[in-house]
Amino acid sequence: MRKRLIGSLGGKHILEQLSKEQPGKAIKTFQKENELQVPSSKPAIELLSLLGFTMKDINLSTLNFIKENTISLIKNLSVEQQLIFLEKSFPYIVIEELQEIPISIMKNLQNVPENFLRQLIPNQDICCKLPLEIQQKIWEMEPNVFLQQIELIVNEFRFDFQEQNRALVLYGTQIHPSKRRRGSRSLQKLLEIIGRSQKLYNLTLDYLRDLFIKTADLNICTFKSGVVMGIHDAQITELNRNNKSHTFTWIFDACIKDGTCRASRIDELKKFFDSITENDKILGDIAMVLADPFATFTLVRSIFISLKDLVPKQEIPKESEELRYLTILLQIASECHITIQKPKFIVPSIDNELLTIFYPMIVYRIIEEQSKLENKPSNSKDENQYSDLIKLLESRKPIARQATLYYILDKISQNFSECQILEHLLPSLCLTIHEGSLEDFAFVRSLIVLLSEKETVTNQQWVCVVDKFLVPLSTFSLQVHLQCLDLFTSSRSKPIHLILNSAKKLASLSDLFLNRERDASFTFPTLSYLLDEYRNLENILLLSKIDPFFLGQIISLLSEFINEFHN
Repeated sequence: MRKRLIGSLGGKHILEQLSKEQPGKAIKTFQKENELQVPSSKPAIELLSLLGFTMKDINLSTLNFIKENTISLIKNLSVEQQLIFLEKSFPYIVIEELQEIPISIMKNLQNVPENFLRQLIPNQDICCKLPLEIQQKIWEMEPNVFLQQIELIVNEFRFDFQEQNRALVLYGTQIHPSKRRRGSRSLQKLLEIIGRSQKLYNLTLDYLRDLFIKTADLNICTFKSGVVMGIHDAQITELNRNNKSHTFTWIFDACIKDGTCRASRIDELKKFFDSITENDKILGDIAMVLADPFATFTLVRSIFISLKDLVPKQEIPKESEELRYLTILLQIASECHITIQKPKFIVPSIDNELLTIFYPMIVYRIIEEQSKLENKPSNSKDENQYSDLIKLLESRKPIARQATLYYILDKISQNFSECQILEHLLPSLCLTIHEGSLEDFAFVRSLIVLLSEKETVTNQQWVCVVDKFLVPLSTFSLQVHLQCLDLFTSSRSKPIHLILNSAKKLASLSDLFLNRERDASFTFPTLSYLLDEYRNLENILLLSKIDPFFLGQIISLLSEFINEFHN
């Protein structure tokens, strides 16, 4: 029996034949030897040739007809027959026109023999065409290939801050966690490739843990919690059966949904902690759950609510067990990256300064504000009344700073017309904000949401928030810059002259900040061209995200758009 000329063998054979005889003769010989060996088909082929069909068309049509009929017969074969057929057809998987046959057999088989799968590992182009169930089996055999797949997905999530951070606010209503998970393309893609595979699920969680240790990126904590709860949402209970952190993740997901840690939830969290030993590795996973910014901000919000509740009870912070416990959880979150790298996982002791100095100061301020509302005399003086808060904003204690940011937003929300806190704190805060800090981004986002929701904004309020805080901040923060663009184009009820004035300041500062050497061949499009091509808001904002260089340049375009929008 003549050896089948499959893949490289066919190419090698043709080269040998061409080197032995004249090319024309060699080609005709090859065609003769490999043509359809069915005598009754010759009249039909001759007729089709007379009708203008090429031999390529005839051969491809014949091949597709035979292939479709062959595939239709597979499901009726026994398992033994399918395995025999797979062995005979598997060598043809490298031929694009024929690979559908062995792939269909593998798809139909419940258990594909390992030797076939191992042969596919080096050829990732073919692996990508396999049904997901078969790819999962290959990934289980070769974890490195799977890790390459999820690395791309995780990076897509990490660096697409538009996908996740727009949902991140320090103050106000959070998006429902399950809705946020369903809306994450990256997360849904990862959950799909994990499927019901316990091994792939464990590999994913271990990979995310190791990646967080390497990068300290809090977005990875969000993603890891999203994977655990995504499996929970899909009701694939068997995967989380051996995941000890699942219960804690589920309880805290409920807290995020509620917007606070209620007393009943805190009791559940305490019971969970009581069930684990001090050096248990699971404490690292719990720390990652708490370090998820959505969880951290829920804790900050809960601590602030707890402080407010102390006032009518006339209790002091250090005597509140609930407050102490919430503070410990927040400390675990803030020290997560350090804790998870240690060989021994120990719950950190509480920072007494928080209980004896910082929390009492916040409670005192709450009492003072209530006294003002009740027209009672206040002991506070206007001069330097915010100096203590300014010190806390500059503090290296993350919990004190987070709670102070929340207090500022709460005070602004309760009485936006009072400009004192805006004038005193926002300029100082501008000097302490860091580009990579998610809590700072969430503060800015929350402030913009509060400003956008106000039906009327005075000149003084707009100048305090936008001109003296957001615009200067945007010169070294691309994210804040984009937030400003969103604010300018969504503020329908705000005075147009204020928006345009702020937009011009933003443009001026951006030009100074973004001025840099570029390719000499680069020329920025003319305004008339941009107006023709980017008439709608979506395209204007899309243009702004292409490159930081564009941000300052398009403000004039944005101003004209706002004018048209308000007219």
